[in-house]
Amino acid sequence: MRIIISILTFLFQIGTFAQGAYYYQHLKPFNNEIFDVAEGDNGFLTVGRSSGGDGNGGFLLYIGIDGNVKWEKNVNLEYLSIDAFDYRSITYQSPYFYTIGRAGINNERKYLLSKIDEQGNIQYSEIIDTPFQLGNDNLPSKIISDKNSLFIAGSGITDFGTKGELLKLDLDGNIVWKNKYSQYPNSTQYSEYLLDIKKTNDNSYLLELYSDAFSSYDISTIIKINNNGDEIWRKSYDTIIPTNLTSDSLGFISAAPYKDSHVIALFNVTNEDQYNPITYPRRDFALIEYDEYGQEIGYKRFYNPAALASSNIQVNTKNEVFILSSSEYGETEGYHLGVIKLNSELEIEWSNFYKKDNPFAELPEAGPLFNNGHLTKDGGFILSAQDFYFEFGSHYYNSTLLKLDCIGDTVWNSNSCLSPEFSDVTLFPNPSINNFTIQIPSLPEYSEIILKIYDVSGKLVKEFSFKDKNVINVNTIEWAKGVYNCVIYLDNKFLDRKKIIKM
Repeated sequence: MRIIISILTFLFQIGTFAQGAYYYQHLKPFNNEIFDVAEGDNGFLTVGRSSGGDGNGGFLLYIGIDGNVKWEKNVNLEYLSIDAFDYRSITYQSPYFYTIGRAGINNERKYLLSKIDEQGNIQYSEIIDTPFQLGNDNLPSKIISDKNSLFIAGSGITDFGTKGELLKLDLDGNIVWKNKYSQYPNSTQYSEYLLDIKKTNDNSYLLELYSDAFSSYDISTIIKINNNGDEIWRKSYDTIIPTNLTSDSLGFISAAPYKDSHVIALFNVTNEDQYNPITYPRRDFALIEYDEYGQEIGYKRFYNPAALASSNIQVNTKNEVFILSSSEYGETEGYHLGVIKLNSELEIEWSNFYKKDNPFAELPEAGPLFNNGHLTKDGGFILSAQDFYFEFGSHYYNSTLLKLDCIGDTVWNSNSCLSPEFSDVTLFPNPSINNFTIQIPSLPEYSEIILKIYDVSGKLVKEFSFKDKNVINVNTIEWAKGVYNCVIYLDNKFLDRKKIIKM
């Protein structure tokens, strides 16, 4: 069955999505995998591989901004004498997409670069001159564009084994330079590769190097480089206690440019009291801020009832922080896919995660595991994932795309990313001692107001529901002194948020 039929059937079953937000997944039988997605001028192009049926090559799927599938394509490049290939990552430099993948030629593995327009026409496909490597070593992980250049993060071979490698190319696919990065350049005890690259606010780049150890701890390293690939500073995590600012044991997840020239890094807390049979699946996460010299200047830990699995941290121009992630909700619920938003003061504003009901009741479902994601031009988010199912001692998975609006909703509200209609919602007194009052003018009839109160770590401490009540009094006499965030919903839609100081 062609994938387009599965998609349309799925959309018909769940109803029409409003413009700008949707939850889409392939249904069995499954023939294609999605690894990454990029936003163009008029929609989103996803890339991956065809894994059966009518192809063994690259897979492309284009979705309009309304959530409707415009076209899909299995790509065949027989003229390049390629045995098999796939696309792993994609970027957009108007008016073209550029995608990087891995191709097999006579049992050798090479990088494959393709330039594609929004109609799916391939402008060129070229084999990049990378050396022969065994196994999965020569696997490009990320491609980004910057002005008239492309940067490809992956791995390269040396006399001591596989090391992280970054390639800079022009838009015609010509190599401008390539540099290797390693934690132990002369050691044969690690297989190393670059997992990610991000452009920073001061026109440099941030790399994530992963060193897979054969007989000791794995090592994660943040490396900041200039436009020529020269290192500015690095920070390595060869133990699970990477900072002087806390006694917490931490596991590195992801890093992002932050503020003018700072970096912020995301960690799982791996203390003994976290993630055990009693607390499962709860696990806190933490953030460390680094200054322009790579010095640690801030540490903050957040209560988290659902442990972060695969994740990526990103920051917008307002220095708001977003964690695009899968989270674990226990053995029954499995993974959910979504976003956590923190404001510029690193306070959690909202956390929204989603999982579709299992369409195959006879099969255990692990849920969507995050692959890649990006902030979108409309202030929202686009995430790609693989939804795992277990069958007869093996597994298969449906590729998933999740498009959220700016407050993490899957049903688009055209006003949700603008100032609320009730711009004069008031909360007083603030600071408060024993109580505070919220006043909401012009409340529609038969409305429900929900208040969710979070502490500064993001833990939900109180939740209230009120029917047809536009003046709401809340007793705080039993609250601990401190700062809280009050998120206000009108008929299950975000309305406003207020900061409360309890004296």
